Amino acid sequence: MNERFTLPIVCVVAFVLQVVVAPNLPLGVAVPSFLVPLVLCLAILRNPESCYVLAFVLGLLSDLLSSTPVGLTALLLLVAVVVLERAFEVLDKSTFVMPVIALVSSCLAIELIKLVVLLVLGYQGSPVDLFLQASLPGVVANSLIGVAYYFIFGRLGIAQTNSGNAWVASVGNQRFR
Repeated sequence: MNERFTLPIVCVVAFVLQVVVAPNLPLGVAVPSFLVPLVLCLAILRNPESCYVLAFVLGLLSDLLSSTPVGLTALLLLVAVVVLERAFEVLDKSTFVMPVIALVSSCLAIELIKLVVLLVLGYQGSPVDLFLQASLPGVVANSLIGVAYYFIFGRLGIAQTNSGNAWVASVGNQRFR
């Protein structure tokens, strides 16, 4: 299938899964997100510059479908895409371990920052209880969904092929080390 059509179809399918399936899979207080791991996996597998618009739009859609303040997830996803871009300039993404560690740590950071923002804005509850009942199940569910995306995108060929070598720059047809 053409690359131009594959990515929008994947985004629409993830949005439909978020609207239809996610509310039926509550994990305590948390509801798994199909949109956040999608953006994180695309930021890991593809050229991150192509993910900024997706991070913003899917983050806003995620906020509209959840109880977080509108714009918070969009901001956090944009920051996560930039951090992943910088991290994978020096890390190796050709193995399975580094992308999964980056995905899980990004999900954890996003959930913890959401938790802190909700507590600052006046959400009632103990931080420990909110972490154990909302953030931790959300991190586990989003990480598992992200790993599934990682394998599916690898099979579908959605990932852009990069050299994987952070120390090689190419200008035109010339490569410099």
